[in-house]
Amino acid sequence: MKIRLGDKTVFSLNKSAKKDVVNKLDSEKIDVVKFFKKNSYLLTILAILLIASLSFHVRTQNIPNLGDKVLALDPWVFYRYALSVVETGTVPEIDYMRNFPIGYRTDKDSMILPFTMAYAYNFLSSLNPEITLVQVVQFYPPTATFLSIIMFFLFVSQIFNKKVGLLAALTLALAPGFLFRTVAGFSDKEALAMFFIFSALYFYALSNNTKNKRKTVFSGFLAGIFTGLAGMTWGGFVFPVYGIASFMLLQVAINNVKSKSLITNFFWLIGFVISDFFTNRYSLINILAFQLSVFGFLSILIRLYVYPLINKKFKDVDKIPAGIVSIILAILIGFTGFIIVFSPEKAFSTVSKVSIYLTDPLGGGGAMGQSVSENQQPFFDPDWKGRIGLHYFIIFSLGAVLLFHKTVRKVYKNDIEPFLKLTLPYILFFLILVFSKYKLGDSLTNALEPLYQPSYIFFMGWVTLIFLVEWHKGKEFEKMKKSNLFILILFMILVIAARGAVRLIFPFIPLAIIMGSYLFIELYEMAKNNLKDKFYKYIAYTLVGGVAFILIINPVNLKFGDFSVSSYYNQIYAMSPNFGPSVFGDWDEGFNWIKENTPEDSVFVHWWDYGYWIQSVANRTTVTDGGNARADWNYLMGRHLFGGSSLSEVYDVLRELSSPNYFYVVSDDVGKFYQMERIGDRNTYYNLMMVEKTDVNTLQGVNNSEYPNIIIYTPSSGAVVVKEDFTVNGKLFAKGETYVVNVFVPYSESKGISTPLAGVYNTMYGQALLPLNGFCEEGRGCFEVENNGVPAYFYMVQNGAIWVPEKANQMFMTQQYLLNRDIPGFELVWESSAPLNNMVTIAGGRQNIRVYEINYTNMKSAIDEGYSWS
Repeated sequence: MKIRLGDKTVFSLNKSAKKDVVNKLDSEKIDVVKFFKKNSYLLTILAILLIASLSFHVRTQNIPNLGDKVLALDPWVFYRYALSVVETGTVPEIDYMRNFPIGYRTDKDSMILPFTMAYAYNFLSSLNPEITLVQVVQFYPPTATFLSIIMFFLFVSQIFNKKVGLLAALTLALAPGFLFRTVAGFSDKEALAMFFIFSALYFYALSNNTKNKRKTVFSGFLAGIFTGLAGMTWGGFVFPVYGIASFMLLQVAINNVKSKSLITNFFWLIGFVISDFFTNRYSLINILAFQLSVFGFLSILIRLYVYPLINKKFKDVDKIPAGIVSIILAILIGFTGFIIVFSPEKAFSTVSKVSIYLTDPLGGGGAMGQSVSENQQPFFDPDWKGRIGLHYFIIFSLGAVLLFHKTVRKVYKNDIEPFLKLTLPYILFFLILVFSKYKLGDSLTNALEPLYQPSYIFFMGWVTLIFLVEWHKGKEFEKMKKSNLFILILFMILVIAARGAVRLIFPFIPLAIIMGSYLFIELYEMAKNNLKDKFYKYIAYTLVGGVAFILIINPVNLKFGDFSVSSYYNQIYAMSPNFGPSVFGDWDEGFNWIKENTPEDSVFVHWWDYGYWIQSVANRTTVTDGGNARADWNYLMGRHLFGGSSLSEVYDVLRELSSPNYFYVVSDDVGKFYQMERIGDRNTYYNLMMVEKTDVNTLQGVNNSEYPNIIIYTPSSGAVVVKEDFTVNGKLFAKGETYVVNVFVPYSESKGISTPLAGVYNTMYGQALLPLNGFCEEGRGCFEVENNGVPAYFYMVQNGAIWVPEKANQMFMTQQYLLNRDIPGFELVWESSAPLNNMVTIAGGRQNIRVYEINYTNMKSAIDEGYSWS
């Protein structure tokens, strides 16, 4: 071989030298391959860092939209507290901008988050003085998620292997349902809490898996520390704690508990308890999840040290499984101890909580708790389907079933017996859990919802029966892999949680992804290990690998819907750049006006949603906010302020709320009026009506020549349920059995409108056309035109109308805000430019915002003079 430069030879190799060079290069190439094979962990580290970096990258695409703001409602209070730490070194013990006049004890909230953001700012600003606190606050969620992805990978790798861990981490990094609460600017508790939770789960799994005693102790202790940190950050920490407690009990039940389990759980509890000394956010002894954990640990102690003594003394006791005896003893001892420490009433109420949490994982809260949209019970369609995807639901469900079957299969000699006895009942139980809340009003929901609670009794009873029968046959249930049992327990607990509250779909998504990732890798491993003939093995590899490649990469854009990583990638990249602050436009203008035109010591009263914004953006004190520390005040405002039926009632409640200076109300409150009155136990609400069309009047019983035209309105909800009994022409139309499906308004150019008519459906009489009691006019009020019609009033606005029930027409919200009446004591000092009498505004296209200055002297004088707005 010759290398020439122009016409001159500068380098030459003969055939022998050429062969030596090629061999040397090949040898070096082989050495590189050997190096990476020998040090494969380096490739794993690189892969997980790339995945975590990708998660960070996609979550920062909206940074240009944020400006100097954060997202949503709650992050604003943590930003304000972080600012306080930066400026003063701490957060005030009592925050007097909240819950005027008594203030809010900040030690009852998560203080780890604002201190973390403030200290991060102090450090980063020392390196770069141009960095601002708001930038640090905005970048906190993607940064926390970067760390969470790494800990998630480590946890999954401990349970399964690195392959499952990497695929799960990649899928979680791109899962659309995991994006919103971790995107830049959503600086709330969840992003930090997920890092602590994944860390706790990793160290707990490591403590159970390692054979090194020091690692067992140290990892168990770290697991407890991170569990406590999660608890100090976010209430959702209870779900992994439930999982650990249940895992302890299951180990005892199947006789798979050893001294190592005692060490792991002892040091986990010690680490967990330490957090109780550093926070007033909770008292561990009063938390059900912690109580169950102590009970689980007590069961382990009894099984290891008490049961052997009993077995020696009572020979027949071994006719019952040792774990069952131990748990029964733990129940007796634990219940007795609970009665001594607390009271019999407390003991029995704690037991009843368990059944409550099976249907309501957030533990109730009544109308106030359920008024928060994210606390509502979700439906599979649209909630699960929208956040997880129908196809990925199928994938992770198959993964869970496969893992369950492979776990219980260890006890049997074939596949059919465990499938029929355990796997099939598990499938049925799982399907009832999910599809008993399939869709609102759907026949499947109606059929399965009554089976939801009984399915627990049946499944647990059946599994117990099978266990007892098989135990007597000599089956060894302790052969089941502990890590599989742990992840299955966590999965089922989060399934129950995600069925119970919309906000708990978020922590469920990682468990669903673990099951989906396990399915892909397990199918590959099954092909690899179970096919002996190389030809068929390669075919299996090709099929499994090809399907996985298409599902994950989707290179030719096949319509696989929502379950390929590629489609996740496309969705998340389409979503992320669009997240912007909720405070903009009309909101921003209003808060700026408040900040510049009201005294600094002013106090605002409003529906609770806007408290953090007024405090943090407008820098003014409020009566209520999103913390809802005084739910009784929300009740008072819903019942007597927004739902007040007289000026005297409004005056009295405002005095009881310590006489705030300004009343802040927005068009969003028209839709929220349902929750206000539900919390205030008034149970009435408006309905929005959309114009379906304008047509020629062909209605019977109407003077068609006098009113030749007609406007047809349709409820935005599909139908309005009439909440009061009424009688027309001697017929009783019962409440709850009469539905308004249309409203017809006859009109003419010269005479205006005639009495609105409701097209109703009654379960007894069928369809009917009935008059409404009356209609409402802006600035004047509601007027009755019929005394025996449908008990409601019709308020026409541009592009639509508002259905005002009989009970609501004289309420303060209707008279003062909706109809814009001039009521003594309330002076309108500012209003946004968006008109309220337009359905575009009411439906949320913009916000009509009004600020009223409250004059108690004028109000009291009007009351004394007998003022009435009716």
